[in-house]
Amino acid sequence: MSTKIRMAEPQDREILETLDGFDTSSVPEDYFDVHFTDTNKYTVCIAEEGGAVAGFCFYNRSPKYALFNKLDIPEIQDLFVCPRYRQQGIGSALIDYCEELARKEKASHLGVGVGVHTDFGNAQRLYVKKGFEPDGQGAVYDRKTVTPMEVWPVDDDLCLMLIKKL
Repeated sequence: MSTKIRMAEPQDREILETLDGFDTSSVPEDYFDVHFTDTNKYTVCIAEEGGAVAGFCFYNRSPKYALFNKLDIPEIQDLFVCPRYRQQGIGSALIDYCEELARKEKASHLGVGVGVHTDFGNAQRLYVKKGFEPDGQGAVYDRKTVTPMEVWPVDDDLCLMLIKKL
């Protein structure tokens, strides 16, 4: 199979909302609206396999995470690959596409946040394999640094921020 990565078009929004394995109940109602509307901030990246949408991610030029924002580091967000297309290089191809976008925009680094619980094990390994390293700031919760002795739930908002020099 040959994976094609492209920028999303407005008609892709409905397709993304119904992707196999993507749980829309865990995201805000305007989740896709925000990403498709603010095109100066976001690029919605689509992965296609054999003409079918197999996954997506968001390339964010103005991330919420203060360190990335301060250093003008774009961030890959919410990378998702449909279960039947996993372990076929699609996530890696989406990352490569975002790296190319960052290089074209003259970014020196690219960032990503990855959850720390077991559901993110494959993503953690993939980002390390692709050359991302912890940014050295420790864990974050909802993109804010966690300080010693704070207690946070181990959910999708508890992350380790990773960075890659381009």
